[in-house]
Amino acid sequence: FDGAPDGLKCSVGFCLMTEAVVAMDGFSYQKSSLDEHIAHCVAKGQPLTSPLTGEPLVSGMYMPNHNLRTVVKDYIEQREKEWSLHLTERRAARIKTGK
Repeated sequence: FDGAPDGLKCSVGFCLMTEAVVAMDGFSYQKSSLDEHIAHCVAKGQPLTSPLTGEPLVSGMYMPNHNLRTVVKDYIEQREKEWSLHLTERRAARIKTGK
């Protein structure tokens, strides 16, 4: 989904946050990106830090961001409808011109 608003994309994984979570730093991330960041810190024996600010995290716990998940879901559904309409219009134009 190129062109998606930055607020819907994870600042770590650069993907749409379909499974948005809020970390202890107050920022939202894609769940898998935050899990990878936490696993990386643990594997290196480093303290947990915010993927965005680098500041220490009190813990690796996080909560689902239901509101953002809904906004992302609605965005995807709207884009899919627009794309479907675009394809339908292109098919109709090809039939009309015989190409």
